[in-house]
Amino acid sequence: MNEPWPGDTNDPGNYSLFMSWWFNSPAAERDLLLPFYRHVVAAIRAVNKRHIVAYEPVMWDVWSSGFLGERLEPDEPDESREAFSWHSYCWWAPNVTPHLSFLCAIYHRHLFAVQDFSAKQQRSGSLLSEYGSLGSTGADCADRHGSACLAEIARAGTVADEFLVSRFYWQYKNFEDHTSSGGGFSLYPKDGLLAEEKLRVIATPFAQAVAGRPLLMVWSAGWRVMVLEYEAADADSDEGRTTEVHLAAPLHFPDGFAVLVSKLEPREYLDQTAAAAATEIVMTWATTAAAPVRARTSTLTTVVQARADLAGALAPELAVHRLEVSTAAVATQMMALAVAAK
Repeated sequence: MNEPWPGDTNDPGNYSLFMSWWFNSPAAERDLLLPFYRHVVAAIRAVNKRHIVAYEPVMWDVWSSGFLGERLEPDEPDESREAFSWHSYCWWAPNVTPHLSFLCAIYHRHLFAVQDFSAKQQRSGSLLSEYGSLGSTGADCADRHGSACLAEIARAGTVADEFLVSRFYWQYKNFEDHTSSGGGFSLYPKDGLLAEEKLRVIATPFAQAVAGRPLLMVWSAGWRVMVLEYEAADADSDEGRTTEVHLAAPLHFPDGFAVLVSKLEPREYLDQTAAAAATEIVMTWATTAAAPVRARTSTLTTVVQARADLAGALAPELAVHRLEVSTAAVATQMMALAVAAK
């Protein structure tokens, strides 16, 4: 269910619009949504036991979840099939109240912390299934060139990376959606041309899969450097042995990139000198080349591969470049991966 409201908003009683959003959202989730979700999930699992089920809290519940740690499938031991899905739209976005848009950084950080706590309490994945809905030109934003709106989109993406949350921008194309039908909000405005500057802000490098426990993921657009740090799982564990990183190389690394990998023991991980000594450039890649140029040493038992998948790309800028890191690491070994522009 998309953006469920807290009961009948025409009812002036306990679930009136204002009171519900600010005071009764947790109660609405506990009393109304949870029983309904469990009923629906039971029907889904009768025919599909494999896929992830995403469920949303009450719209604009910015305080805490009313699910109170209750899972949709309380008797199911597998906790990897539920995702707590939520949206983050700043009330003071540049196209609404430009003089207060500085509050958006505070808003996103607060909301991400609340939803991160809720997802962990419910032992679910966390999914930012909507954010953005902003233009990229002066006509769609409050400033002359739309840079303030692009900055707000980037701000939400940065906080999502900080909290290691998957994210989906709203919206891809304008399909006469009644909530945000302005063509400027999409990646393809009314002129039908791809909004490349907006795509550059949205399609940043990120880890699609991590063979272990992710600790940190950072993308610096100014330096064009992506850093991923994680605690590697045992090569024979259920987490697998391959970490996959989506690069969007034509957007961010048009002249190619270098991959640096460090593999350290936990004590060395905090020692910058040891970290520098253990770091090796394991690959350089020219984005337009058919194959990477590798420089590997025997100090790392890591194999790095990069491949470009152009099949089905709607535009060259949308080409998929994926970095795969396979390691025979032992449990609790720290891995640090950096991708830097050449």
